[in-house]
Amino acid sequence: MSRVATVGLFMVLFLLLSFPQGSLDIYKESLFQHYRTTLQDPFLDIPTPRIKWVDPIRLVRHEHTSRAHLESLLAYLQTIPPNSPIPVPVVTASHPQVILDGHHRVSASRILGLKLIPVWEVDDLDEIDNWDKTLVRCYAQSNGLRMALHEVTRRAREGNIDWGIKGTRHVAHFPLSRPQASGEMFIEVALERVTPRVNWGSWISSNDVSSRMNDIAVPNIGSREHVRVPGIKV
Repeated sequence: MSRVATVGLFMVLFLLLSFPQGSLDIYKESLFQHYRTTLQDPFLDIPTPRIKWVDPIRLVRHEHTSRAHLESLLAYLQTIPPNSPIPVPVVTASHPQVILDGHHRVSASRILGLKLIPVWEVDDLDEIDNWDKTLVRCYAQSNGLRMALHEVTRRAREGNIDWGIKGTRHVAHFPLSRPQASGEMFIEVALERVTPRVNWGSWISSNDVSSRMNDIAVPNIGSREHVRVPGIKV
């Protein structure tokens, strides 16, 4: 076992021993309910997601993480079966890659010593020329105003973490074939509702996968079934 993995294991054991069982049960049930609701949502037709394996250490954050949330997540991940679906973090396609959604999942992966994790790459530069039609949008939680993704990522790459904990809200923006009652020709939903999921067993098996692994194509997430990763046995 590598030194990183050993340190990660000791940290997880410490968190598990120090985390109140009652609180863990409440957290687990909350996540189960959230995922159950998300998985049962009507399918929203989006372009085929581009999923890649990346080194979590190389990902740049733009928000702080909550220690309590991170400890809860680590404890939760130690109790779930390998076939549990976990939403993958959402990152920029441009480099250095910035985390748009899933900061706590990335931090947990680092602590656990995972060398590679699955992420959904989205184009963060298309809004420069296509402001009204871009798929993923970012809003400030403080005032609800839309922010330019390329500006958020630029500041993150400069080392500025200006939005606190969950200070930004990311949504998926969909055009509609017919207007809503309000006359709007689009709908916006929480990004996590359409984020692909990969079985947790595939995450923790990633250390056995070559860093040269091909990109993963997810042909259809409409069924909301677990996304199985070719070449990895769970």
